[in-house]
Amino acid sequence: MKKRLGAICLALTLAVFLAACEGKELLPAPSSAQPPPEDTAESALPSGGIVSDSGRADTIEDYYARTAVIARNEWAEDPSRIGLSTEVWAREYAALHYSNMAVDAVFENGWVAPPGMFVDRLGGGCCLWTLELSEASGEIRKEQVQIFFFEEEGRACLTGLLTGESMLKTRQEGYDYLALDPRFSARIQAVPTPDMPGESAAVELAALCGGDNRQDAYPLTETCAALVQAERRAVVYDFAQEKILQDVELGDGWRTERMEGEALILLCWDDDRAVKEMSVSAEGVSSRPIDAEDLRYTVGEAAITQREGSLWRGGTVLLQGGGEGEDAKSYRFDRALDDHRFLYHYWGYEWLEHSGIYDLAAGTDRPLPDNGPNYILGVDLRRGTALVCRMEDLGFCCDYSRLDLKNGAVRPLGVGPVSLGGADEYEDPEVFPAANREGSRLCLWYSKNGSTCLEIYDLSGSLLYQWAVSEKAAMISGVTLMGENTLYVAMHRYSTGGEWLYRIEY
Repeated sequence: MKKRLGAICLALTLAVFLAACEGKELLPAPSSAQPPPEDTAESALPSGGIVSDSGRADTIEDYYARTAVIARNEWAEDPSRIGLSTEVWAREYAALHYSNMAVDAVFENGWVAPPGMFVDRLGGGCCLWTLELSEASGEIRKEQVQIFFFEEEGRACLTGLLTGESMLKTRQEGYDYLALDPRFSARIQAVPTPDMPGESAAVELAALCGGDNRQDAYPLTETCAALVQAERRAVVYDFAQEKILQDVELGDGWRTERMEGEALILLCWDDDRAVKEMSVSAEGVSSRPIDAEDLRYTVGEAAITQREGSLWRGGTVLLQGGGEGEDAKSYRFDRALDDHRFLYHYWGYEWLEHSGIYDLAAGTDRPLPDNGPNYILGVDLRRGTALVCRMEDLGFCCDYSRLDLKNGAVRPLGVGPVSLGGADEYEDPEVFPAANREGSRLCLWYSKNGSTCLEIYDLSGSLLYQWAVSEKAAMISGVTLMGENTLYVAMHRYSTGGEWLYRIEY
């Protein structure tokens, strides 16, 4: 016990000394807000040392052994709730191991365990800090410190400090590490995973396109999807063949722009701000230079330009937008329907004015009336129908209907959330729609009784498929329908901390 107290005193002394000599602000070593009584802590130790999680014996002299950390029971104020107060322990580690150096601690990244891992309001997670250690010669060394913590009532509790090869690499390893703390283990449960429906497959995006930052999925066909990650790489993955078909580097500057047919369109630029439009599909990758001020779309042999809120063909304006600020209104190209017609949306400041179909061959505009369904979700020109709904505010839809493009007749589908069980009556749900390109299938997804529910309907209003994903297991970020029987669901799975794409045949 004397050696343990001596180490803490040394940390405090070094912190004050380094701050005075080097001019760097160092946080004091943490004090325990709830320290166990000393006689209790001593009596809890088996003779010969503390038995660690691995089963081997550690002595209290090993200051950062897991069991020594647990025995000290150190807490720090953490109003951030994301463990940023763990910097105090990163600095304490530096003070104990690098007493002749000034230190700066830089937060790199971290994660917070999902609420579904705990049976009550306990929280926990991991923070990665880089220690920049300045020697007298001016040379700067770097070392990373991985700190695991629990959080409760605005305070963080240190449960482990790992460095070098001992640092954990996966989220599941981190969850398991937290669960081994005997102070909190009774309040921890396994992180659930979504059920796998029949005729389905799932891939973790990071395993295919790499990178630690966010990855996004863009379904292209009934079997292929483009996966884009924030570290400048895109791949096309084929679920049927279970292999990558395309792999392309995007460069330093880029953004995803739109879907065009079965291709994902991205805008890329270099250091000289020269802009090119890149098309990524299952068949290949192509690019062409463009004017950054204009967006160009292809309808048959015609090129449609979107500029300053208006749609143009060559030097002729087809649909005129305009205005400034909250009075501005703009036409936005959605997609080509065939070789002479295209779908567009006409937007106000934060609302939709209407959708419509423009016919280049006839030179006519066919907008939806503003006294009923005003937004076109999908169009089936073979059947002469469109799937439409009413959009009041940006993104909020209701009143799903089938529109006859020949005579303008509207038939409501009469669809909405279907009860998937549970005691609570769900009122006024926030429902998000997704339709296939042909407008023959509609998916409604919404939150109910702790799950995200997905329901797929045809244009007769019949329920074809439903699936519920526990919100303790995953957060759904996007839904895409392809063809007549393929559903893609993008989600963040808490069990791995990564982005996943599910492909389901229904």
